[in-house]
Amino acid sequence: MAQKRKYPVGIQSFESLRMDGYVYVDKTPLIYKMITEGKPYFLSRPRRFGKSLLVNTLAAVFEGRRDLFEAFTTKQGIEQPQLFIARTDWEWEKYPVLRFDFSKDLLGIGQLDLLIDKMLERYEQQYGITPATPDTFLRMDTLVRKAHEDTGKRVVLLVDEYDKMMLHSIGDEEMAADVKARFKNLFSPLMDLDEHLQFVF
Repeated sequence: MAQKRKYPVGIQSFESLRMDGYVYVDKTPLIYKMITEGKPYFLSRPRRFGKSLLVNTLAAVFEGRRDLFEAFTTKQGIEQPQLFIARTDWEWEKYPVLRFDFSKDLLGIGQLDLLIDKMLERYEQQYGITPATPDTFLRMDTLVRKAHEDTGKRVVLLVDEYDKMMLHSIGDEEMAADVKARFKNLFSPLMDLDEHLQFVF
């Protein structure tokens, strides 16, 4: 007899959710609509509302992980149903996915700078980029262009918990201005990179 699926409390990894037999309310009809009808999206929802899981699911879609969306039985004997997007005409091509996760508890602007640097550095190493400058504007611009050039596929950019540091800076005008400046410098290159971008969330 097949085991019952478990309820996902605090699970943010779509792969873990599916492979470990958790219940998933199929949001892929909405995901399919998003990825086929638009490019840039901004989503604001309350905390603990599944935004990080949605970002992780989008990454799985754009990384071509069709296996996670098909029906299968887990190692524990739990049956996972096929999800909507696996029955569509989505071609499951692998895109270069850049994920920027700001969910860590940062103590100040210095740690935000370090986090941004480390995230950029990880992708720069992946695409063989030696940054000519520490400026995050130029590094992001170079990264997106190089990822597109190397793979022949436009880039998918996923940003999670961008507002966490902003919320922590409420009441501290200097810190709030510093956080805003960091994000503006990091993400403003995207406005001129439309031909290199497949999807931005």
